[in-house]
Amino acid sequence: MMITLTQTSLSPCEPNQCSECIVDNIRSRGLALIIFFRKSQAYIIVYSIDSRLSFIRAQQFHDAMKDITTTHTLFVLVGNKSDLERERQVPLEDGLILARRFGCPFVEVTAKNRQGVEPIFEHLVRALRQRRHQQEQLEEKQSDMCGCIIM
Repeated sequence: MMITLTQTSLSPCEPNQCSECIVDNIRSRGLALIIFFRKSQAYIIVYSIDSRLSFIRAQQFHDAMKDITTTHTLFVLVGNKSDLERERQVPLEDGLILARRFGCPFVEVTAKNRQGVEPIFEHLVRALRQRRHQQEQLEEKQSDMCGCIIM
C-alpha cells in the first residue's frame, strides 16, 4: 500500500495544508497515475511484516517512484501489522536497512488498533510545512536581490 500527500486540501493534522490519497495496489501504471505521482510531495510506503512479498513490492515501488519524482519528495517506510509478531516474515532489521537505503524514516505500526499511525501523518505534514516555509523564504530573498541598479 502507498499513501501520497500533497499540500492542496484538508488534513486532520493541520487544516488547509494537506490532502492524502491512499492507493492500495500499484499494479496499474497508467499515464494518469504517473502524472498524479509526479505531483505528490510525500509517500508513505507500507508493507506487511507478515508478507515478504509485500516488502519486496515496497522496494520496487520506491525504486520506481524515485525515477519519476523530484529529489525533494519525502518518503516514510512503514511495517504494518506489528501485532502479528508470530507470523512475522520480515525482520525489524530488514525494515531498518531498507529505510537507510531509501534515506527515510522507518516505523512499525499496527493499523488494527491505530498504534503509531497518526504520528506518521503528523511528521510528514510538519515536514511539508517546513519545506514550504523554507521555499517561501528563499523566494523572498531572491525577489529582494532583483532590485539592483547597475551604473
